Amino acid sequence: MALAEYNAGGSDSVISTIDKMTDAELKTWLKDVVRKDLELGLRIITNGGK
Repeated sequence: MALAEYNAGGSDSVISTIDKMTDAELKTWLKDVVRKDLELGLRIITNGGK
């Protein structure tokens, strides 16, 4: 249910929040998330940061 709601537009709220962050805030937040989320870290490594 939550996934369906997220895919139906809930992600727009997340994107809006990201858009409001400064570059420094976004980098700090992303580094914190990557330290806690192995899967995200691996996705970034696999993607080469692109």
